Amino acid sequence: MTHLLDERAANRADLVKRLFAVAISIGVGSTMVGANWIQEARPPNLAEFEQIAIVLIALYATVLSWDGYLSSISKKPLINRWRFAIDVALVFTYMLLLVASENTAFSLPTFSVIFLLYFCWAVLSVIDFSSAYATPHAHNSGL
Repeated sequence: MTHLLDERAANRADLVKRLFAVAISIGVGSTMVGANWIQEARPPNLAEFEQIAIVLIALYATVLSWDGYLSSISKKPLINRWRFAIDVALVFTYMLLLVASENTAFSLPTFSVIFLLYFCWAVLSVIDFSSAYATPHAHNSGL
């Protein structure tokens, strides 16, 4: 049974890894293809610079998330289906953030959803791997 759980966790992790690459490709690619300043071969205006900044921040957050995700699942495999579902939701939320970067009012609420999903994921991680979060009791130093 443990072997099946390990295999399922590895398959889930593999899928999410691939989804991150797809989300970045689709998000950045569709944004760049749809950018007026690229289609018109001109420098971006102020509003377009704002969109570029949002794309770069979203891309930075996505890549850092991917890095943190890989580190985390190496220690805490995806045995919980809810953590896996949150991972998939996070990847698509990142893709949405990248694709919808033209609508600047959309960015902050999307980041809020991302951080809420991270919170839920962390709670589930603590429940599933409570021993990994346990700290030894501090010794009384007599102070």
